[in-house]
Amino acid sequence: MPHSSVVASHVFRGQFGAPTPQTHLPSFTFVEDFAVASYYAANPNDRTRPVNAQTPVVLECRVSIHNPLTNSPNDAFIDYDDLKEKVGQEWSNKFLIRHSEHVTATCAWEEHFAPHYSSVEEVVRHRPDQLNLLCLQIWPLLDHPQTVADLKKLGIDGAVHQGSGVSLDCAEYRVFDVRQIETLAVHTPNQPRRPTVTSF
Repeated sequence: MPHSSVVASHVFRGQFGAPTPQTHLPSFTFVEDFAVASYYAANPNDRTRPVNAQTPVVLECRVSIHNPLTNSPNDAFIDYDDLKEKVGQEWSNKFLIRHSEHVTATCAWEEHFAPHYSSVEEVVRHRPDQLNLLCLQIWPLLDHPQTVADLKKLGIDGAVHQGSGVSLDCAEYRVFDVRQIETLAVHTPNQPRRPTVTSF
């Protein structure tokens, strides 16, 4: 898994109102596709939060990630061995248990563990030799405040991974600090409809 630093010169972020990067999550998300960013500008993921009455905007930015958790634009998952390489065994096990619902939702869990184990914690405790068979989606780690705080302590400052949902055909660039972002331009969204997803 590539671990080198990443500089994305022209990526986009859709959000409401403010012409500067803002988020209620512990990380900022950017994509290379203007239409996808435009969709999210008008249709925020979190439906429980009140929508800002101001005009939706798309920010065109340059982002820098010096030590990404993963640099895999065509993969929405991270394997246990790759996670362990980045953060060590102790933290990898903690993250597996913390995000266990995203481990047990994978084909790897269904194939290798579901018939024999009732929880991820059980595998971590009793079959550490089998953990290399596990994986989990990356986005739940990057949306979780405590996990991002832990990753920052470990020197991780973002990730590049394949998106999901509307951004399934895109690489997502995640950064943990606004200082990693340089705003180049502010645009008006021009794609009111949901972009067509071609990958499955």
